[in-house]
Amino acid sequence: MNDKENIIKEIENLIDERKYKKAIKICNKYLNNNNIEIFFYKAFAIFKLKRYKKAIMYFLEIIKKFSNSQNTKYFYTYLFTALSYLKANKYKLSMKYLKDVINKNKDFSEAYYYIGLIEQHYRNYNEALNNYNLAIKCCKYPYNKLTMYVKKIELLIKSKYDEKEIIDSYNDMKIVINNIKKYGKIKYTFIIFNELSSIYNNISYIINNYDKNKFIEIINDIILVDFNNKIKKYDIKNSTLYHYTKVNKDTLRSILNNTLWCSNTKEFNDPVDPYIRNNKKESSSQLYNYLLEKIKVACLTTHNDNTLMWSHYADKHKGICIEYNIDNIFNINFTILQKINYHKNMSKSNIFYDDNVILGNNKSIDNITDIFTVKSKEWKYEDEYRILFYDEENKNPNGTLINLPIKSICFGVKTSDDDKELIYNIVNSINEKRLDYNNDIVKLYQAELDDNELFKINIKPYKHEKIK
Repeated sequence: MNDKENIIKEIENLIDERKYKKAIKICNKYLNNNNIEIFFYKAFAIFKLKRYKKAIMYFLEIIKKFSNSQNTKYFYTYLFTALSYLKANKYKLSMKYLKDVINKNKDFSEAYYYIGLIEQHYRNYNEALNNYNLAIKCCKYPYNKLTMYVKKIELLIKSKYDEKEIIDSYNDMKIVINNIKKYGKIKYTFIIFNELSSIYNNISYIINNYDKNKFIEIINDIILVDFNNKIKKYDIKNSTLYHYTKVNKDTLRSILNNTLWCSNTKEFNDPVDPYIRNNKKESSSQLYNYLLEKIKVACLTTHNDNTLMWSHYADKHKGICIEYNIDNIFNINFTILQKINYHKNMSKSNIFYDDNVILGNNKSIDNITDIFTVKSKEWKYEDEYRILFYDEENKNPNGTLINLPIKSICFGVKTSDDDKELIYNIVNSINEKRLDYNNDIVKLYQAELDDNELFKINIKPYKHEKIK
């Protein structure tokens, strides 16, 4: 790889990581090279930062400066000039540049797609449909083609075309999905799920039960892609995570059997899925409800001495905090561990290149499992991780127990003597069996308020005193 290729690769990597400002700095450094790709990536990064007026200025400069270029980026310059105008609701200017790029490249599928969107906006449904068909015919990329089919089918339904044409398009779309599965590793599972969910909602009334079951099979395959991706990407101290909880029969059963309860997200006291619940279209979707029913979640954290968490999750300090060894979590089928992403806000674009959920710091939701691991920045102090379990058979709608070794249990400041006595006896029984097999024993601790520092909690070894 020569120096020019290395520079381009560095810029592309920064854009892939959504580090747009850094990408612009690198581009500025090398603009004197008169390389169209560097000029394009600078304008593109500005576009991704939603500075559309400035992006238009740079895209138009590229069109003028490299007017004789046959580089692919030159065609995309026209496309993103059009998209910048589209973002600014200047549809006629957007249409002009889309038609210009088609005059230069008759097979530019994305241009046909966006012309279709604009024609649909103006309710020119026949023109929109013609352009969607041209987009599908020219498109070489199955992910893009899937989105094009979704828009086409939505338009067919909206404009009340006959059911046969809708079903034919649906069957063609299924071939695209099978090709995605067959010819490569599925990426962007959330985007695919979104598209399929939209289609399913729109055509479920005209497809038979066999097709509905096949549809669910496809959804299961896509969900399993995320759950089979068990790359260990977190450096967690001592392989330890803590789970705050109240004391009840389920908790005692978990202690006795070395298990962790993964619950239905409807039981949560904070929005586990803010994107879904805040979007009426998705929250009413049958497939989104299917997803929420099947994916069970357990919430854990890296510390056991947080006053607010004792209050929120451990029955106002009357509960306990269980320390789990998460070493073997990656060996449990249909289970993954993910760290929570904390963000100020989320927004969803409605056009092709931004069809995933965009978070406040330019990160996006790419995978289905990501929607279960997004919370507001106000919760960042929790330093939360989540264990997600895909319960395909949904044996217990309320939740699922997974095997996970317990290392210690900490009593809260207000845990009752009766609960301490009960848990102490259970742990003693467990430890006797563990000693027989030379296994590590479960340790007990006591949370105490600090005498000098308000709201500070100290964790000390528990000294048992028998109830008199």
